[in-house]
Amino acid sequence: NWQLGWFSGEVASIGLNDNFIGNLKGQVNYGNGDTTSKVVVKVDDPNSQEAFYVGFNHGILHNINTAEGKNQVTVQTYTGSGYSQSTLLSKMGSGGTFTGVLGSSTVTVTVGTINLTTGLAPVEITYGSVSPPPTPAPTVSESPTNKPTTAEPTPAPTQAPTSAPTACGLAQV
Repeated sequence: NWQLGWFSGEVASIGLNDNFIGNLKGQVNYGNGDTTSKVVVKVDDPNSQEAFYVGFNHGILHNINTAEGKNQVTVQTYTGSGYSQSTLLSKMGSGGTFTGVLGSSTVTVTVGTINLTTGLAPVEITYGSVSPPPTPAPTVSESPTNKPTTAEPTPAPTQAPTSAPTACGLAQV
């Protein structure tokens, strides 16, 4: 479907040392107005014609009788530039992980909790080495959140005993 351009506008592509974090939706939900969720994410090797394709096989509507990978995230590989058969590498449900090698770098696909009601499968796809996002700078508050409090001072200790000691309960010898 990538080579045929079926889902234009609702696909994404990542290259080496890049990632995709977002939702996949089944091809049955193409054109539903949600353009932030993707039908297919292509993981593209810059040094060859090989690529991985990650999608969500949502088993509803005209896709209800899907026999393989129903309601799962799938990873296929394809080498070439025209029409050719792809090879299924992985089928994953909620919490699934796939790790494979494309070119000389690792591709990792991690699936979150698939929601069949919304038809969305959250995924994180990483190709190569991806730096974590920078830590945001701390924010400065314009004013204190609570008014400072002042405690009453503690009383000063007494300087000397107030009376002479007494022998209480001691026997005299």
